[in-house]
Amino acid sequence: MTFTLTDPGDPHVHVRQDKRRRRNRIQNTQLLQFSVPETSQWASFMLPMPNTVPSIRTGKDAKAYRTEIVKASSKKMHIIMCIKAVEGFTTIQTIREAKKDGVGTIKIYFEGVTTNANHGDAVTWDGFYKMLPIWQECEAEDIVVCIHPEKPKVFSLRRERAAHKAIVWLHKKCPNLRISVEHITDRRTVKLILKLGANVRCTITAHHLWGDLDMVIGGSLDPHSFCKPPAKMPADLTALRKAVLSQNPKFMFGSDSAPHPQHDKECEGCAGCFTAPFCLQMVAHLLSPLCDSEKHLQKVMQGFMSDFARDFYRIPSQGRSVRLVRKSFVIPKVLRTTTNVRVVPFMAGKELNWSIAS
Repeated sequence: MTFTLTDPGDPHVHVRQDKRRRRNRIQNTQLLQFSVPETSQWASFMLPMPNTVPSIRTGKDAKAYRTEIVKASSKKMHIIMCIKAVEGFTTIQTIREAKKDGVGTIKIYFEGVTTNANHGDAVTWDGFYKMLPIWQECEAEDIVVCIHPEKPKVFSLRRERAAHKAIVWLHKKCPNLRISVEHITDRRTVKLILKLGANVRCTITAHHLWGDLDMVIGGSLDPHSFCKPPAKMPADLTALRKAVLSQNPKFMFGSDSAPHPQHDKECEGCAGCFTAPFCLQMVAHLLSPLCDSEKHLQKVMQGFMSDFARDFYRIPSQGRSVRLVRKSFVIPKVLRTTTNVRVVPFMAGKELNWSIAS
């Protein structure tokens, strides 16, 4: 009971950096050296997010980050380079130079909505509209705009739908711009994506396919299931799963996997779920009961985990494949970097029905 996926990949993943400042000292976390191989073991392509510290703001930054990632990767991968939109810093010239450096995407974080979307290193809600010439230049240069869809200073469970106005406005002003609405969680966003043009797509994570808000706060608080945007209601979970099963290319996989040291998750409540090593197994585990057969499951996953994103980002085949086997697999309770930083994965200790064949 096996099937093979061709060129699966991850067009939304956080691999962090190896060092960070903590309590006025530099800590060597080795998070990048740890997380990149966990993705590259199965992914033929990745889009690493630019909200690092310092952030990836220019084409030169993106090239340097790509070099680090390629060095850390255990296997051949296509890296989609991405820069961060920063109000007051990003200009039309920034976009033009980034394009020459091979950058294919720019990420919009509204100020204060998630990790490292800090004042002066993100985009304000009002500033987003004033930056129209920047988005028009992205359209002209054929650079994909990825949006974290949460409006600041709105009740947390309503932030995603409150961001719809900005998405619709951007699509109207730049009708040929390729837009990816990242890690959607709301059934109303599913409907919105279906209404907008073919060049507007979205990503859906494994952890948002896994459960609703109860997995975070239904019992004792589980910080390792907490992310931004947070999981929503049972009806939203159902809508996400139906969207994936529809095999509509507008709905692409993107893990939003985000490693944090265990202390930061359990004491500071950092947003992010670490799923990178187990994405394929988790999605197969979730979708197999909803599919008619293994052939149906393979078809759904081939589109969702590979083909739709490769088409959208125009990624050539890397000639890689991954075989999944129906065999039980237990997610480790903790993982460690080479400097002994502990990282607790999403659903640690959970037994899955599918494994990656060696």
